[in-house]
Amino acid sequence: MKVARWIIRTALLLASCCAAATIALAQRPPQQSEDVVKVNTELVQTDFMVFDKQGSFVDGLKRDQSR
Repeated sequence: MKVARWIIRTALLLASCCAAATIALAQRPPQQSEDVVKVNTELVQTDFMVFDKQGSFVDGLKRDQSR
C-alpha cells in the first residue's frame, strides 16, 4: 500500500510541475527577431510613341529594333 501511495504522489507532483511549467511558458511573449527588412516598391508603367524625322508615327517596332 505504501508503494502505491508513493507512486500516486510522485505522479501527481510530476503532473503539477509539468502543468506549472506549461502555464509559465505560455505567458511569455513571443520573441521577435531583431533583423527587419522593409521594402517599398512601386510599379510604373509608361507608354511612349516613336516618331520619325518627318514627324510621322512609327508603328510595329520590336524591342530589339533601334534606329
